[in-house]
Amino acid sequence: MEAYANIELKLKNGTTLTFGTPQGEPEKAGYLLATAPFWNKNTGGVISGDDDEASEFMTSNFRGNASENADYTYFIDLNSYSACFYRNNRDGSRNPLLKACLRLNSQNPVIAEHFDSVLNGIRDTPAAQADALNRNEVSPELKSKLKWVSRYFKIAELVSTWSKDPSSKVGAIIVGDKGQIISQGYNGFPRGVADTPERYNTREIKYKLVVHAEMNAILNALYNGSSVVGAAIYIHNLPVCQECAKAIIQAGISEVFIDTKVNERWQEAWNFSKVMFSECGVKCYYFNEKENTLTDI
Repeated sequence: MEAYANIELKLKNGTTLTFGTPQGEPEKAGYLLATAPFWNKNTGGVISGDDDEASEFMTSNFRGNASENADYTYFIDLNSYSACFYRNNRDGSRNPLLKACLRLNSQNPVIAEHFDSVLNGIRDTPAAQADALNRNEVSPELKSKLKWVSRYFKIAELVSTWSKDPSSKVGAIIVGDKGQIISQGYNGFPRGVADTPERYNTREIKYKLVVHAEMNAILNALYNGSSVVGAAIYIHNLPVCQECAKAIIQAGISEVFIDTKVNERWQEAWNFSKVMFSECGVKCYYFNEKENTLTDI
């Protein structure tokens, strides 16, 4: 598949301009956007100096038209560098714009001074924290977050052991914005439905009867009259399928944490989930317990 990249530029006056790059240039586009001369540091972070300067730079460097076949889309907001990101249109994954030039910077000292100026302005923003992990620059705030993420996953792992499914035990907990655990769920049959070993061991029957852990956590919160709007959900042992992704979005959950690498069996379902999460603004993270790292996905 030939590579294209689209660029959506949101000017400070609210107008959005679109551009495209030719085949084979998505990485170059990311580098140019991340280190563009129109970015300036001030007390509020890194923003663009003015619309005209940014527009002139864009029209000089990107003369192509947007393509439906674009592999990547860059979303550039001149009001905030830390709000800029790029999306892989093939799997829906998102990354902060800064990540587009991290590797290039380490190999090209010519742009180091400018890059460090940009980096210093956004080093402590949420969008840059995952990249700080890769440079072993973990802030006290992120260390504290990692500690609690690890604790929540230990609880989700415990919840998963309550499942009677002999092949897959999945646990999920929903955590409110004050750190309170709102509800929990594991993969199992609905209340009152006989969960016999025979049914669990017959895949055709099990798949028709089972309620996934994420869905159970949401429904348990509803059962108890608790709101999950703005909450986070932690899922142990499997990624989120597209059906549970729909429920997560509709329930108003704003963050999704998983601790499982997506294998081939679940890749298609996860791709659909990621596309929906990306379009709806639901943030997704992968927690690696062994390395104690938390990364955007």
